[in-house]
Amino acid sequence: MAGGRGRTRKFWEDFSDEELLDLRFCELKLSLESGPLAPAVERLQGELVDKRVAFRPHVWISSEWFSPDGVAGVAVPFFLAHPRLTALERRQMSYVEGGTPAECMRLLRHEAGHAIDTAYGFFRRARYRALFGRTRSPYNSYYSPRPSSKAHVHNLARWYAQSHPSEDFAETFAVWLNPQSRWRHRYRGKAALDKLHYVDELMLEVGSRAPRRVIRERVESLPQLTETLSEHYVLKRRHYSFGRAKFYDPALVKLFPPPRPYTRAERASVFMTRRRTKIVELALTKTRFDRYSVSQGLFEMVLRSRRLGLRTPSSPALGLCQETARLVLAFLERLEQGRHRLVR
Repeated sequence: MAGGRGRTRKFWEDFSDEELLDLRFCELKLSLESGPLAPAVERLQGELVDKRVAFRPHVWISSEWFSPDGVAGVAVPFFLAHPRLTALERRQMSYVEGGTPAECMRLLRHEAGHAIDTAYGFFRRARYRALFGRTRSPYNSYYSPRPSSKAHVHNLARWYAQSHPSEDFAETFAVWLNPQSRWRHRYRGKAALDKLHYVDELMLEVGSRAPRRVIRERVESLPQLTETLSEHYVLKRRHYSFGRAKFYDPALVKLFPPPRPYTRAERASVFMTRRRTKIVELALTKTRFDRYSVSQGLFEMVLRSRRLGLRTPSSPALGLCQETARLVLAFLERLEQGRHRLVR
């Protein structure tokens, strides 16, 4: 997702963050065709061709990832359309959703699943409702996943397939579309395999014919948005409850206490990322959860420690990886018991 192809230099590229935050979305003048997102969109179209899917969702730039209700298209976020905006997103949110080529493709496949569900009206079918649930179920801001579930695929982070029936279908479609997923082998013996076979059957049935009466509207496209980037990030941070304490905060602070003055201490998020393999392996020896769930639990700790500004002790204890693994498992158990919710 590095640089665009022959892009025109933007007047705001050399702005400070403060100057950039004062701009309105409509002033960014971003192009999907010539920016860093173009290869990813082309790859998505190629994967649909390879799977003999006739329908092609239209794609446009907006403030976030989404596929609007009733519109068979995909909105992609502005912060992936230019490296300067990607850097701003990372500083504002501590994380860039879709910031790597692999994650960007996972998100594109997911949103394409929503668009195709809308285009063909699969959600109206009785078999769909039996497997995934009713899409009219409340779309709450929070959800409580069960990390041990075998009835859902793993595509996006944080067990997102469990957040709503519509998301379950989109996630299942994304895994089906991914040419490297090996879904028949990976989900053998799991309830999620029935959902994947159903998507396979659906696309064999209707994939070669175009849907009728598709709405091609570009909802909340960038030229329509007049809010400033600063206003956007205030609301986004509030949505993800940056300031709200988590139950595991005291344990994280105990593991990674504030460093002594004038010492150069490694950031806790960097330590956990650097020792990721060891921490995950330590956790897997003492849990019933799978590697995906343990990795997601660790990622949650990485993000939170980054937001809390935590750093490693000047002389990290030999058992720091072990203690981190225990904290990850405590987080997973709390999720499993329905005692902690994730923000959608």
